[in-house]
Amino acid sequence: MRESNFYGGAHWDNGYTFYGELWSYKLESNTWTKLETNNNPEPRFNSMIVYIPGRHQLFLFGGFTANDRIADTWIYDFESNRWTELEPRNQPSPRSDSCIAYDPENDVVVLYSGYLVDDSHTQDTWIYIFEEENWILRNPDNPPLGQYGHYIVYADSTDQLLMYPGHWSIFSNGEMVSHGFGGNIWEYDVVEDTWTEHISDSNPPGRYWGNLVYDSTDNRLILFGGNGAIDYDDTWVYNIEEKSME
Repeated sequence: MRESNFYGGAHWDNGYTFYGELWSYKLESNTWTKLETNNNPEPRFNSMIVYIPGRHQLFLFGGFTANDRIADTWIYDFESNRWTELEPRNQPSPRSDSCIAYDPENDVVVLYSGYLVDDSHTQDTWIYIFEEENWILRNPDNPPLGQYGHYIVYADSTDQLLMYPGHWSIFSNGEMVSHGFGGNIWEYDVVEDTWTEHISDSNPPGRYWGNLVYDSTDNRLILFGGNGAIDYDDTWVYNIEEKSME
């Protein structure tokens, strides 16, 4: 059965109300179900969460809580209906709005950049290695600009991790000197520890917090909406083999 899941969220009304609930949506029945669980992570929004198919688990890191941005790592197991906080020796600094994806070829979770406690946007690349039960900081040359509101997906037909940029910024002496939105698709290679920018003749108007998914039937990325100069409600398709956006 096909389903989607999300955790947490917040509502603003002269202040945030934070939620710590796990919900499941089943496409066939068009129904939402709240999963009653114990030992939930602290309520939050803009956390990084990804499904791990081989383990039938959700992997969660960080997010924005009532006590500011946070750095914790959790696993939700569907079979036991239980959250477990992991205790890696190393992990990324507190943040929200990063991009996250699972690479089944190498059995790692990849996390890039995000919104830090001091409001800066880091350029660090992390991988969580399940075999070692630990986060590892990588050291790639020429990473994308530090940013938030970006999205990365795993294209299983070509074994690629592909990222559409978000709100990027450049800081100097703790001050933002330049910023912008969106751009070209980037690819991260876990084995080689390299970021590669795929230049396209045509790109969407710059944006962040869009919605990016992978279409395995046609081996393409689909981008919808987002925020930038305006609020967008357009749809773009990226042809992975041709490296073109339209």
